Amino acid sequence: MPYGVGFFAPGNDHGDFGLGNAWMYWDAATGKPLGASIPGRGTAGDIFMQVQFPLHSGRILGLSGKILISARASRSPC
Repeated sequence: MPYGVGFFAPGNDHGDFGLGNAWMYWDAATGKPLGASIPGRGTAGDIFMQVQFPLHSGRILGLSGKILISARASRSPC
């Protein structure tokens, strides 16, 4: 069973700005590193996938981005 550890700057524990926080994963039985998720690193396809949620939720621009997305969504017809 793997376990993960998230890294964040004080005050940004939810990864509310940018692409989110970095994570590292280890095997719980052996302690062997399994991998890492480091925002902004990887192939072009990796970065494209990483940016989808922050872009569409407005998180990529912080609070102002969330407000912008909320305002835009409230004007859209159902």
